[in-house]
Amino acid sequence: MDYGYVRGRAAIGITIASVTTPSAYNQYKAGELADFLFGSRYGIYVTATMRSMEIKRGDRLVIIEGMPITSTGVISEALKDKKPGDKIRITLERLTPDPDDGNAIETHDIVISLMERNW
Repeated sequence: MDYGYVRGRAAIGITIASVTTPSAYNQYKAGELADFLFGSRYGIYVTATMRSMEIKRGDRLVIIEGMPITSTGVISEALKDKKPGDKIRITLERLTPDPDDGNAIETHDIVISLMERNW
């Protein structure tokens, strides 16, 4: 109560959108993720980040700690026994401009240190 949140909970430091149905895809495609949704790839997308370079707005999270990310619950499960400062491995896809064919999908494997969840 002194801090306004439960101390010691780990977080990646991102805000995500679950784009796992046609209606969610259409909603986000017409809104905040318009420049980032590629093809009809459903999944969990980053809408905001407190991180600097590792994870960016529009990234599609694919794997966390060896588990395919099919829902936000997979992320919660991967973080449940972690503490701030612990490291986790994430695979993500990023849509980047390609001068030859318009867009390219890059896959990135990253290891990040978890932050303290203070919300």
